Amino acid sequence: MARAPGHTRDTFGGINVPEGGRVVVNPISGSVYIESDPIQILNPVTFEKLRGPGALGKVIFCPASNRGYVVGRSLSVIDAAADTVISTEALPFECYALAYSSTSNRLYIVVDFGAGSS
Repeated sequence: MARAPGHTRDTFGGINVPEGGRVVVNPISGSVYIESDPIQILNPVTFEKLRGPGALGKVIFCPASNRGYVVGRSLSVIDAAADTVISTEALPFECYALAYSSTSNRLYIVVDFGAGSS
């Protein structure tokens, strides 16, 4: 049976994970990030809910730079060791996907500039 867009598909530590949301592990701190609305952070040992970064979007970590990123309608930079947001900038587009290359230490953001245009 198909689910309606945005329908909750599962819970993780009591946090609803929306359709399309992911569970991402911070390789620096070991904390678990859940792409919910808003993003939540869990302690991986106790499953205790920690504070969230106050951001919405996709989460990715770049271990070489000790940074994490939350990308959606804005770009939030996370200090991966402290699990805290250190800056946020609005974006003129919405992010649909992202990837990190450990070889080049670059973050790639996929956008659709044609969405909604005629």
